Amino acid sequence: MQASCPDCGQEYEFEASSIPADGYDAQCSSCGSIIFIKPKPDGSTTVDKVPGRDSAVPSDEVSVTCPHCAVVYQFAKAEISDEGYDAQCTECEGIFFVEGQGDLKELLALSDELGEPATLPEGVSTKKDFERISSRRRGLVKVALGGVLLLLVTVGVTYSAFPEVFDATLGPVIGVKAGDNSAALEQLEQAQQAMLPDTSEGYESAQKSLESALVLDPELAEAIALKGLMHVFKGGELQAEGRGIVEAGVRAQKEIRRIKRLPRRKRKKQKAVMAELKEQVAASGDESKKKFEAAGRELRKGLSALQLAEREHVDSPMLKLALGLYFVTEPDGGERAAQLHKQATGLLNKAPAEVEDKRGKQWAAYLEGRVLLQAPHKTKESPAAFQAALQLEPTFQRARYGLALAQQKLEERDAAMATLKMLLAQVPQHARAQALLERLEEEAAAKQKKAGKKRKKRKRSKKSPQ
Repeated sequence: MQASCPDCGQEYEFEASSIPADGYDAQCSSCGSIIFIKPKPDGSTTVDKVPGRDSAVPSDEVSVTCPHCAVVYQFAKAEISDEGYDAQCTECEGIFFVEGQGDLKELLALSDELGEPATLPEGVSTKKDFERISSRRRGLVKVALGGVLLLLVTVGVTYSAFPEVFDATLGPVIGVKAGDNSAALEQLEQAQQAMLPDTSEGYESAQKSLESALVLDPELAEAIALKGLMHVFKGGELQAEGRGIVEAGVRAQKEIRRIKRLPRRKRKKQKAVMAELKEQVAASGDESKKKFEAAGRELRKGLSALQLAEREHVDSPMLKLALGLYFVTEPDGGERAAQLHKQATGLLNKAPAEVEDKRGKQWAAYLEGRVLLQAPHKTKESPAAFQAALQLEPTFQRARYGLALAQQKLEERDAAMATLKMLLAQVPQHARAQALLERLEEEAAAKQKKAGKKRKKRKRSKKSPQ
């Protein structure tokens, strides 16, 4: 069955069975007019224009034509989602899609925002105006590309030729570091030299140099590591002082018990000594507690700084070594310290020969000695590690003191005393070495005195009559 639009003459062909007897409104897909289609008894159709229905879309409705039978439907805009949905024709039962209004809403909003288009200048054709706009756009693209290229060249030249300028300007913006600040490296070297004597004065000087280095280059990993290590060393020294006070209190208690066993006449002569020993015992508890609390604060400060920096500088061997030196201060930290030593050694061995990190290797050897000294079954291997550190840097007195501790623990008293005397010959103000040497000499004198008494006793026993 055929029908044509009375307005534009567009012809349509319908299935007779799809047209209801009462007829229905349809929309011309060519001109949009609304027409009424009704079948006749002879099989033809009448097509009439619907008066007053030139527009099929009221302001609040959307007109949709079934693509199968051309039946027209009006849908309220408010009921159609932005995504659209499938609908079923009630006449032919065909399925068709009702498009959403999301894109249309965006276009209308954009149109309202842009306003009315500018009119063409008089005498300028649309084609020429389009060419003008295109030419301007190409010019802007060229300018933008030229700017990007210039920026890349500037970044590359500054990175290669002026790394310090790059790190102070462009580097922080793009998150790239070209190299270490030369002035900061000088301060770092001064700090490392000041640390070699292993004295309080040296560490104070090193602390100042490290702070200066970090002002010049806040991301200098080695300086961050050594600054954290200052707190660890200070905490370790405070712990040692606390243990020394406790040991002195214990010795005072032993002396008090010894004096109490003396005859009364001799005890009276020791009255002043007893009073002094009792004061020492009473004070040792409070003094040692203060030392241990101060040591804990320093160690926590060092650990916090080192852990934070190690996460940011995962490839820094010195940060791993500094963390390892913290963990050897913990009673059960030996295994973690050994792991960090292994990681740091791997990083040091990967470095090219021309940039060998001698400082890093000497600290690695020292950490190995500390780990071995703490391990119950590997103490015998620790002197070799300390000696390796001294071969890399003969003035590394902290390693020499570690060697003396290892020799003492292995009951090699004479060797330990010789090592301490060598250390004090180079650094007379090394307080810990002086204290340990005095203790070893006292032990040696006491042992010699005891051996002398045994010899006299044996001689008397030989002279006595049988």
